[in-house]
Amino acid sequence: MEAKKVKVNNIEYAVKVRSNGTLEAKVWNPFQKKQCSVYAKNTTELKRKIRDKIISNAQQTINPTNDTVEQYITKWLYTYKIKTVKRSTFDLHEKMFLRYINPIIGHKKFKDVTDTDLQIILNETSETKAFSTVRKVKETMNQIWGFAYERKDIEKNLLLVLKLPKESFCGKKTKEINVYTDTDIRKMYSAILEYYNSSHYYRISPIFIFLANTGLRIGEALALNHEDIDYENKTVNINKTLSRVKIREDLPQDSEQGYEYIITDPKTNTSNRIVDLNNTAIWALQEIKRRNEEQEIPKSKFVFSSELGNFFNPRSIEDTMKRVCNRAGIEYYGLHSLRHTFASRCFQKGIPVEIVSKILGHSSPTITTKVYIHIMPHMKRDAVLSLDEDLKIKVS
Repeated sequence: MEAKKVKVNNIEYAVKVRSNGTLEAKVWNPFQKKQCSVYAKNTTELKRKIRDKIISNAQQTINPTNDTVEQYITKWLYTYKIKTVKRSTFDLHEKMFLRYINPIIGHKKFKDVTDTDLQIILNETSETKAFSTVRKVKETMNQIWGFAYERKDIEKNLLLVLKLPKESFCGKKTKEINVYTDTDIRKMYSAILEYYNSSHYYRISPIFIFLANTGLRIGEALALNHEDIDYENKTVNINKTLSRVKIREDLPQDSEQGYEYIITDPKTNTSNRIVDLNNTAIWALQEIKRRNEEQEIPKSKFVFSSELGNFFNPRSIEDTMKRVCNRAGIEYYGLHSLRHTFASRCFQKGIPVEIVSKILGHSSPTITTKVYIHIMPHMKRDAVLSLDEDLKIKVS
């Protein structure tokens, strides 16, 4: 029996079974302000036709005089952005528009939007969300109204006077960066070895030691192929990542309805990099290889492969890390905390921020400093003590 509803782009559409057995769904056209019917023989075809109708509705000439904000931005998304940016970037812009911009000013004529309207959106978002979300909303605004200004669809650059609300005023506090101590890592290492002997469920767990010794993002690690590892020179080539994106075509869905994981280019241009491997990271790779052979895991192009030889779903890796932390008697801070742990250990060893920034793949040392300034105590201390050397005053 055919489903009574189908979900496309996280929106549910009612399905009607017609007398001839075909299926019908109605898609809202924001420009004609009416429902448009699509017909299909089965659910798969119907979902494809709904997606096609959404895109065709959007691909109309932008008219800043008559278009509402909803109409203008929908056209911008599905005409100018959908094929020009990474899927994850498109998903982010679409999400910021649908959740935070459209509910407040979607009904207004695009030409009538003022900088006050945009500032109100940022202010209202900050009341319930973290600073990072407010910043993402502003970035989407930058893209939209910057595009409109370049096209001369608006006479004034509304972005010049916009101000990000202070982080202290945001309703949700930014997550604190947590790091593991050397003792914690040793406990984790012991648990990874000990519990594998009693349960092969922990086969993939050496990845946590690898992450803590390389600073890789989890997506970068899970996308690694064997040819990316140079054992002779002890390096790893970071040239791709695993990303979670919306399903917009008829593709197999993963366990999270409406989303899939795909291999894409790295997060930024500077994320393409060569990272040196220490002996501990090499051990983790070799331990994974040994365990795979022992459990007769199918040969795969992925370094950290699932039991079927595919890449791992990050959610499964998170579940394993929670169990390892529980066994080790340490708190679970999340996978990204291993990247923070790597950076923290580098700073404790006195490695310059410029070097750490390159290893992490940040776009600039400024980004690295902004993220980790509170765990750089030696840098602040050294900066103050260096003033003594400049003055050369004898003090008792």
